[in-house]
Formats: sequence, structure tokens, C-alpha cells
Amino acid sequence: MTQQLLIDGESGLNSRTKINENFTELYEGAAVLRNNIALKSRNVADDGDVQLIKLNASDKVEIDPDGAGSVFGGDVSLPAGNLGVGTGNTVGGSLLVDITGASGVANFSNQVAGTIAFGDIGTNAPGVIGKTAEDNQGGLQLFALTRDTNSQSDMTFAIRKNDGSDYSTLTTGAFRWARFATTLMALKRDGGLSLPNMKSGINQGAAGAAAGELWFDTSAGNVVTMGV
Repeated sequence: MTQQLLIDGESGLNSRTKINENFTELYEGAAVLRNNIALKSRNVADDGDVQLIKLNASDKVEIDPDGAGSVFGGDVSLPAGNLGVGTGNTVGGSLLVDITGASGVANFSNQVAGTIAFGDIGTNAPGVIGKTAEDNQGGLQLFALTRDTNSQSDMTFAIRKNDGSDYSTLTTGAFRWARFATTLMALKRDGGLSLPNMKSGINQGAAGAAAGELWFDTSAGNVVTMGV
């Protein structure tokens, strides 16, 4: 027969609060769940129980095993360890976001304004997307805050092979600036700069360049003149 611990004064077969072979100890303020039983809560509709927390097969603490959705009402602090979103493998960094699968595909049109999204923008191609709905505000801004006496570069944009080593093929693209699918500027791995739509002509007017806009004069053979 199952023993029952009465908390609310109710008794009988329908009592929800009880101690049995899976919940056997309550001491020094700690409740011990046996046989990897989860801590559950009755749902609002009062027609089922939802798992809140348990240990998984690897003895890792699992929150919301049933996938009901979790809401944290305050700040979340991780004093130690790494955080994985969409992955159980947190090797490689303090915060890892797995963008593979349908749930990770970036959705530009439906992204909430004022947020930063981590998503798949290609075939398992990680992307960081910032969005704004303001007329006079950039969608994504990156800031590097350093000391005034810093002797190193204040911000670094770097590339390397996916094994962490340097490239041996230097003729392909390293960095690309684009407007939708149109390349505005490209930088190769060897440092070569490409400006596909750079304006050129014998003078600023012929080049169609506005005041202060960079243009090239290539009319003098091998001599290239730049002007603004």
C-alpha cells in the first residue's frame, strides 16, 4: 500500500501529495527523488503533469524535459560552465548556439525588431542578425571598448581554416561587403581589394561621383589618380 503524506488536509486515493518508493527521503531541507523520477507540476487545465526538472541519462540536470517551454522571470547567472542552446555539446566556448535544423533557420521578416538572432543563413552557415524598425538607427552595431593606452588593435576581424590553422590558398575571398546579393567591396585572403562598382572617369563629373565621394581616373595609361 502506498504511504501518503497529507499536506492540504485531504486524504484518499485522489490525493496528489504522497511519499512512495520513488520519493523516500525528506531531510535537512532536501527532497530526494529515487529511480530518476522528475519533479513535476500539475498543469493549469488540471488534466496532466508536466516534468520540471530531472537528471537525464548522462546524469546532467535537465530542465523542462517535456518541452513545455520555460520562462525565467529574472536574471539568469551561470557562475561556472558553458551554455549550449540547441545542443548538448558545449565544447569550444562559453556560449554555443546550434543553428542546424528547421528551428535554427533565420527568419528575417518575422524577427522581432530590437533583437539579435543567431540562425542558419545558408546550409549550416551560422549567422548573427540584428534588426531595427527605426528610421534613423542601424540594425546591428558592434563596439569594442578598450583602454586609451591599448597598444593592440581595438577591434579585430579575422579568418582562418576550420581547423584553426592558416590558409595555403590565398586567391579566394576573405571578406565581402554586400547589399542583398550585390557585392559592394571584397577583400581577398592575400589582401587584394576589389571595388566592383568604383566610379571612374577623367574627372569627378565624368565619373558621376558626388562631392566627397571617391573616384578613379584611369585615362593616363598605367597611372591611376584618385579624387574626391
